[in-house]
Amino acid sequence: MNPVNRSRVVETRPVFQVAVEPPGMTETDEAVERFLRKADAAYEEYEQGYADADATLRRLERHLDDLREAAA
Repeated sequence: MNPVNRSRVVETRPVFQVAVEPPGMTETDEAVERFLRKADAAYEEYEQGYADADATLRRLERHLDDLREAAA
């Protein structure tokens, strides 16, 4: 007698996430969001050892300049 395979196959469907802007976001809000994403990415690369401190500071300074320009 052959053993019966009683495992169930569960079908999964891909989940798609859509980025939706909160109502009332201003250009400054968007600039801040961009800055935070870029700053977090720079810090993460530093933490993982992909960038040294000087390179990370230069990158953050550029992102700050972009933020100041957007807020002006």
